[in-house]
Amino acid sequence: MHYHGVDTIFAGFIKPTSLFFLAMSTSTKPVFLYDTTLRDGTQGEGFQLSGLDKLRIAERLDQFGIDYIEGGWPGSNPKDVEFFREAKKLKLTH
Repeated sequence: MHYHGVDTIFAGFIKPTSLFFLAMSTSTKPVFLYDTTLRDGTQGEGFQLSGLDKLRIAERLDQFGIDYIEGGWPGSNPKDVEFFREAKKLKLTH
């Protein structure tokens, strides 16, 4: 797959509550990682995260070096509103 000058191969594997993707470079060009845990991972039946849970997970994903974190849909529910309001305050490095 070619996306914005980056050649990548995406391999997906399923965990009980979410779908993760691992990107592996086929060249020396940079690879950017995109994680959907906070959106797809929270759609499992009977699985819920609080706004604080989502903030802690976002911080940990950033520590792991994830470049892009999809946090959900702003305004779709009170938890996502809280998450996006508070996420602005996080000191993320990626």
